[in-house]
Amino acid sequence: MPLKIESIKSQCDCTAINFDSSKIIPVNHSMVVQYSIKTEAMNNGYNHRTINVAGNFYPFFKNVPIVIYIAK
Repeated sequence: MPLKIESIKSQCDCTAINFDSSKIIPVNHSMVVQYSIKTEAMNNGYNHRTINVAGNFYPFFKNVPIVIYIAK
């Protein structure tokens, strides 16, 4: 069954996601999702963020962890 991603969202406003929700991914194919993170307000050291992906898979959503190391 082809993959249909309904939404990709971030837990905070610091992350911008470039995603085309109309795209369907055929079986055995992949898709690149580009995102950018504003790091100005983040603390030094490791910062953790999560991107939530929802689609036609089980369970309905997946959490993708992102770890950013900030050295100012």
